[in-house]
Amino acid sequence: MNLEEIYYGTRKIIESVDFSLLWDGFTPLRFAVYNEEECFFDGKFIPKTEAFMANTAIKYKGEYIAIWNINEEIDLEVLASKMIHEMFHAYQMKNKESRFPNEMEALVKYNYSVPNLSVKMEENRLISNLMENFNEADFKSLLSLRKYRLLNYKYEYRYESAVEQIEGSAEYVELNALKQISKEKYKLKIAGMLKKISDPKSCFPIRIVSYSIGGLIFELLKKNDLLSFEFFSHETTTISFLENASAYNEELPFSSEMETLIKDYNSATDQIIQQALLTNECVLDGEYELLGVNVYNARYYNRYIVSTYFVMFMREGCESVLYGDFVIKLNTNDKISKVYKIES
Repeated sequence: MNLEEIYYGTRKIIESVDFSLLWDGFTPLRFAVYNEEECFFDGKFIPKTEAFMANTAIKYKGEYIAIWNINEEIDLEVLASKMIHEMFHAYQMKNKESRFPNEMEALVKYNYSVPNLSVKMEENRLISNLMENFNEADFKSLLSLRKYRLLNYKYEYRYESAVEQIEGSAEYVELNALKQISKEKYKLKIAGMLKKISDPKSCFPIRIVSYSIGGLIFELLKKNDLLSFEFFSHETTTISFLENASAYNEELPFSSEMETLIKDYNSATDQIIQQALLTNECVLDGEYELLGVNVYNARYYNRYIVSTYFVMFMREGCESVLYGDFVIKLNTNDKISKVYKIES
């Protein structure tokens, strides 16, 4: 199937969705599909520029649009729901959403600790239970555990909450778009999200599982008429809903497995780094301001960042991009010292 066929097939499905049921004030926005060679937007092929990178929302000629990279076969119904996800990000930007996390800071600063993640896994168990069978006691326990982490692991909780807000809300919108498009695919997606949050390995990196956690929490709040959240604010929903939460007064959960998983994650990251250093294919040497990496699954260990697909930096006053998979060495000022290419 070519880009033009994918575009029109996806548009037809999107046009069947009632956006008023997804999020108050959210309306369809324009979108583009692209691949390595070409881009199809607004009924015609257009020149593919560097702005078309990843699956996201961008500002194109003064307009916020959703984009999707067609690099493999994809079910058009699923693609339509994911395009609506990206449209929602465009809607967030259009409305000057202020709750975006500081991804580059968190990549370095987020601390993977056993006590914090042990409590988090108990929260995830409660979310799963509540999705199956809502009850007031489990919901209060969920809020109490989350309040405990907000008070005791403030930076980590606030980062997760920001991702839950931005990506979780888009995941919630995608989920409910899929519900209108195909109830069977909606059920499959819910099952996949519940499976993901129940697996301790999904905590690495923490950003990815936060999509599902946030999406399920929004679904839970809406389904049980617990809290209004379809508005823009300066505080995230998963912080504001803790305002009246009680202190957690039971024994805190502890996972011995989590200690092993953290060590394994750091070890795997270090192996990627050491292999790149051993290969020594240095593609950038010198101090440069680091502007961005693929934060979706980026890793950090011991002053090195691992990024897939690209690294963006400032060179001679201009934004520059290197495409590929890289290990980035940071200096003491958190600027680029060297960039090594990861061999395929």
